[in-house]
Amino acid sequence: MDRWAMDYAGRLLDDLGSSLPRSKDSGPLPGTDPWQKSGLAELTGSADQALLDSPLPIASLADGALAALRMLSGADILPDYHGSQLLTLRAAMTGLRRNGAIAPGGSCRILPCADGHVAVNLTRDSDWQSLDAWLQTPSNPDWDSVKHRVRGCDRSTL
Repeated sequence: MDRWAMDYAGRLLDDLGSSLPRSKDSGPLPGTDPWQKSGLAELTGSADQALLDSPLPIASLADGALAALRMLSGADILPDYHGSQLLTLRAAMTGLRRNGAIAPGGSCRILPCADGHVAVNLTRDSDWQSLDAWLQTPSNPDWDSVKHRVRGCDRSTL
């Protein structure tokens, strides 16, 4: 595990009041960059552009979370995986690929708003049915309409 993963595992255990001794993980993923090696870079950004790096140590934090779970359980849970690999497992199993501002499953999109961007996740039919209440105006249940309505709002309103 890298420093981020070890620190995060320790903090999680401390927050849970655990006095368990810290154990050593099975080591880093092959290579030097947990983000790249986890497969997360392959799911981030536009398919027609270079892979993106993460500004945060997301892959390492996932490794730390799984390490803490292993220590708490006393079992070698998911011995063939690093925590960061679990973040991409569904995508790997279903063949999902990166698609810019649209999440691999298609139900979440990052949309521009008046003062930045917001992630809008409309997975269920009930999510779409709640649009009028959320946006406080009648809107068509399609992504173009949502994008248009969100564009004029600031993040705190949304």
